[in-house]
Amino acid sequence: MSNRFSLWTDWLKELLCWDGLLPCVIWGVPWVLTTLFPNQRGPIEACAIILPIVGVFVRLIRGMVLIGQTSKTWYRWLSRFVCFLLGIMLLCVLDAFVILLNIMPPMPPPKDAWDFAAMALPFAIYFVLVGYALFPETYPSTQLPWELDSIESDSKTGNTETQRTQREDLKALCSL
Repeated sequence: MSNRFSLWTDWLKELLCWDGLLPCVIWGVPWVLTTLFPNQRGPIEACAIILPIVGVFVRLIRGMVLIGQTSKTWYRWLSRFVCFLLGIMLLCVLDAFVILLNIMPPMPPPKDAWDFAAMALPFAIYFVLVGYALFPETYPSTQLPWELDSIESDSKTGNTETQRTQREDLKALCSL
């Protein structure tokens, strides 16, 4: 695999691990506490305060490293960092809400698609903000997928090695 394709896979791994597994761990700890200590509100309430804050700091440290490594200019770093901060603050609130669902009275099930959309919208906003902030600034190929014919037909330049690398990168990207 080329270095450019590896940027995409690294980004996807970071997004899935830090923004998929970490919230599951944060949301799973109160569930474990609920099963170990039934009818005890104190441990769950403490988790609702402590775990989202710990999650923010873990994400903040890792996000600053990733944004610093992939940003090329200071204003791009600043815009990505602001989006990242907004995203992790939103997730902090969502983490606390999900943790507190363990001790809240049961909510009625969603009735229609609008109820599902209202629940999914904050998570979608979070993923868009953090996905933009952590996305590498280089496109995996210098040519867009619909320009594949121009890559193959541009043999007048004599740079066949670059063209071959671009075709391989594009095929690897399309095979995901």
